[in-house]
This record gives sequence, structure tokens and C-alpha cells, in this order.
Amino acid sequence: MIRSVWSSIWGVVVLLMIVSQAFAASFLDDWRFPDESDVTGDWKIFRQAGSEFYTVADDFNGDGEQDEAWILIKKDNSEWGLFVLMSANSNERKIIELGRTEMAHDRPQSMGIGSVPPGHYLSACAKGYGSGCEPGERRFVDLEYPAIDFFIFESASSHFFWNEEINGFERIWISD
Repeated sequence: MIRSVWSSIWGVVVLLMIVSQAFAASFLDDWRFPDESDVTGDWKIFRQAGSEFYTVADDFNGDGEQDEAWILIKKDNSEWGLFVLMSANSNERKIIELGRTEMAHDRPQSMGIGSVPPGHYLSACAKGYGSGCEPGERRFVDLEYPAIDFFIFESASSHFFWNEEINGFERIWISD
């Protein structure tokens, strides 16, 4: 356990050391990476050796570069959000915000993220959740690249996947 904590801490330290000055000044002045004091609730209950539910790394857009998804916490603890650091180990990194939530509305520890392998996935509406699919709503997605599984522990799940047509992430609900 202590080993995984130190691995997580060193991972954050290394990431912060390689972050450009402009990136740090414009983004990390307001946001922080989760630390051990944040590992409470579901993050603590469902913690896995060697992995945390607030970060996942993969090549989400197929460019051959490692991307990282993080649940980050605003330094004033007023909100948290899901962000992707595209080309995380490159000087060309870009941050994409996938969503924010006020702390008063929901705590980040109720949410988790993971990686979803390429493949065919039915949407929640196609599986019969709710009242079925609305006109124009996706019934499925064929993932060419890994996607980000964003979920409420033991509850709803959605996938954020790279859509080359819009050159960005799109979200599809998988379960409710």
C-alpha cells in the first residue's frame, strides 16, 4: 500500500516537473491532482493495488502518444472535474475538459474512471434503459481506440471516446 502511494506521489511529481510553465500557470494554479487525503469513500473502498479510480492512461485518440484522464479537484475545493491531458508526456500537451461538478452537488469519490478497450458497445437506450432511444440518439459505438469509462460506483456508466469527425471526445451512456 505504501509502495503504491509513493508510486502515485512520484507520478504526480514527475508530471508536474515536465509540465510547461504556461500550462502550470494557466491551469494548475486553480486545479490539483488528488492526493492520499482524497482517497475516501468509494475511492478507498474499491481501491485496487497499483491503480486508482481517479486516473487512467491510454492512447485515446490513436496518435501513438500516451494520454491521461484525471478527476481533478479545484484548489478551493468548490468543484471537481474530468479532464484529459492529451499527449501527456509531450511538450505539445493539450487539456480537454469533459465536465465539472460542484462539490455541493456531488463528491468526486462517488465517481471513477477506467479504460475501455476498442470494440462494439450498445448504448443504454439500445439496451432498453429508460424509454428507449430518442431520434438521432446513438444506439451503439464501434470504438477504434480505447475510451474513458466514467462511472458512478456500482451504478451508471458512460464512455468518452475520440470522434475523429469532430476532432474531440463524444459521450455515450452505457448504463443507468
